[in-house]
Amino acid sequence: MWVTQTYLGNPDSDAKIFVYYMFENYVDDQNVFTNRVQRGLEDLGQEFGNQASLLMPNPRFAASISSEMLSSMSVLWQSMQGKLPGLLLTTKPLSDFDPQDGEYHYFTLKDEDIAQAVAVISQVRRIAYEHISWNFTNADEAPNLGLIKRFVDSIELKLQFGMGAIDLKKLFRGNRM
Repeated sequence: MWVTQTYLGNPDSDAKIFVYYMFENYVDDQNVFTNRVQRGLEDLGQEFGNQASLLMPNPRFAASISSEMLSSMSVLWQSMQGKLPGLLLTTKPLSDFDPQDGEYHYFTLKDEDIAQAVAVISQVRRIAYEHISWNFTNADEAPNLGLIKRFVDSIELKLQFGMGAIDLKKLFRGNRM
């Protein structure tokens, strides 16, 4: 889990799912609620490791993050107004995010109590698990090179001239390396 000063940075590049805790500002009454949501997200982070990237604003930088969202993702940010706090679940980090792709879901936590927030985090966990499982099941398998192909690929054909050499395999392959 990342406690962050920006939502547009580069989180873990291996992540398959991104979860952002969104809200406009910290209100003292919401501190207990926010702490409980954070614990739930931390548990989620431990469960999925680097497969999921969880981002929560640093309380000191909540205003600048809100400003960043308003200037960079105004349509998305404005669609969340009146529905904050909440969890934004995406398949891409916000720096690469396009709401037109439809690869996201927003869970509002407005007017929810802690028990309901835990239920929402359970939904996020289920969706994350399904998405990560689907990616794992449908991942492109590395081509299985046969023994002869691996042997041919490992041969180096070089023409040596004093201190220099020409790799004949690369020369005949053209631009491929």
